[in-house]
Amino acid sequence: MKIRNIILLIILGIIIMVGFAGCSLFGTKIDERIDSFISDLNNDRANAYTNFHSGKTTDYNVIKPEGYWTTAGFPVGTPAYSISGLDDSDSDYVTASITGPAAFGGPKPITFNMAKDGFDWMIDNIYMDAGYVVQ
Repeated sequence: MKIRNIILLIILGIIIMVGFAGCSLFGTKIDERIDSFISDLNNDRANAYTNFHSGKTTDYNVIKPEGYWTTAGFPVGTPAYSISGLDDSDSDYVTASITGPAAFGGPKPITFNMAKDGFDWMIDNIYMDAGYVVQ
């Protein structure tokens, strides 16, 4: 009987581990959130605002229309936007370099201020070109 219980516990443990393998137990990390924002700039601008903290980002309702991003200095085009040199050692000043389409004129330095929402890191604001893109 003991061997059967041990085998059942092992099988149950494996099932639980497999179930959690697809979950982020500790929420969305800073680099994951920024990658999600860049992906949305490239593929789904209608959802770009969902990467921002709804309670702390002052411009939250302003950034909801997908057309906002073009007027905010992120023109549509190729090559796609990408981030390099991400330094997230300080969540208040996450710095990187961003490149994008020819009309974007990069690479440019960019700063993301991050804020926690539960277990998830969210973007609070973005600073680029000597001014706030989102506040």
